[in-house]
Amino acid sequence: MRNLPFLCGSRRLPLAAGAGKARTLVTLLGLASILPWYLPAALADTLFVADFRAGSIYTFGLDGARTTFASGLNFPGDVAFDRSGSLYVSEFNTGTIYKYTSGGTRTVFASGLGAPNMIAVDPSGNVYAESNDSYNNGPVYKIRPDGTWSLLAQLGYYPHAMACDQSGNLFVASGASGDIYKFSPNGAQSVFASPPGFVEGVTFGPDGLLYEGNFSSDIRRFSLDGTQSTEVATGVVYPLSLAFDSKGDLFSAEGAKINEFVNTAGVLASTPVVFASGFQDANGIAFQPVPEPSAWTLLAIGAIFLLAKQSRCSRAPKTETGPRSPFARVAPSTSQRAKNQILMS
Repeated sequence: MRNLPFLCGSRRLPLAAGAGKARTLVTLLGLASILPWYLPAALADTLFVADFRAGSIYTFGLDGARTTFASGLNFPGDVAFDRSGSLYVSEFNTGTIYKYTSGGTRTVFASGLGAPNMIAVDPSGNVYAESNDSYNNGPVYKIRPDGTWSLLAQLGYYPHAMACDQSGNLFVASGASGDIYKFSPNGAQSVFASPPGFVEGVTFGPDGLLYEGNFSSDIRRFSLDGTQSTEVATGVVYPLSLAFDSKGDLFSAEGAKINEFVNTAGVLASTPVVFASGFQDANGIAFQPVPEPSAWTLLAIGAIFLLAKQSRCSRAPKTETGPRSPFARVAPSTSQRAKNQILMS
């Protein structure tokens, strides 16, 4: 854990009556607001993979060891997490979005959607799903946290890649036009970028910029105004989904395998290494985030640190128990001061 020098101050200011409790409350609230930045980070390095044809959701640690999280699904298209750590899974053949709590309990989050494939979750907990239902002109759905949904847009044949930024904007790549569309939180639609090739996967990197992979076998990075800033990698094959881990490595789901582009000093390797293979159809990937602590949890942590501060910083007043040192300075008595004045006059 990082050092917290503010826990033990060198000065104590006098407090007005009742101010002690007020300062304690302010201290708790202040600690609660900043402690998450100081606590050891629980690294978000569990990768979830939707294997479309296998009907399964797999998880992987950084060592590449695979476990089965769920099976028996009817063509799971994608996986996405909200800020609390709940997992959402799209089921292509049934038009259903499932929600898994952090404890593993599954419920139907939304149903009646037309062939949902790729999904994304915004910071407010709204889930977005695109449909490969070309008969309905490529619908994009917005599903509110209570599970009710509405049609957000129709983008033509095969809208595929989806991602949300931290401001709640949604980005969707259309297979019909080749454009990446941007939807603001109020639903306003605009063209964000028109990259060459057929866009497959999009995600936001740790730098806050949008990364997209396409059938042209490369991955590009775009600035916030939609300008392509650089080509970051080549040699990918059908990058169906993209995701970054906590170290800044970029992962690309490519059907039978998942590739990893290693981040070294802030620079992604231009060619990947194989992270995992043996899939029937790895279609969607996402890293499990660190769940945001509740306000009560933060206050409890703040209370613990405040008690630690009081324990470390408070000291009992010193009392003299032995004989006074002959060198100790003693204030002269009244009679002694009178004698001194007579001698000096």
